[in-house]
Amino acid sequence: MPYVRRLLRVMGSISTGPEKKLANRFTMEYLRHDGVFTLRLVGKNSSDIVVAEILADLWDMYRTKKAAQIRNNTQEVEFEGEDV
Repeated sequence: MPYVRRLLRVMGSISTGPEKKLANRFTMEYLRHDGVFTLRLVGKNSSDIVVAEILADLWDMYRTKKAAQIRNNTQEVEFEGEDV
């Protein structure tokens, strides 16, 4: 969704190709239409700066969660390869 990508770019949160793909997944799977609607509603009643700050915090939490999932999956693969 262009609205979310624009705000993430303004905040300097996305810059590389993989981050852009992750931002699309963040928008479609995490925020979904209801989350984007809520952000737009907040923006109409306050400012884009407030929305950008909220979005940046949500983006950071999402990236942290995804990084933890990747670490856990990597550790599981390592444990499966070890002989007990």
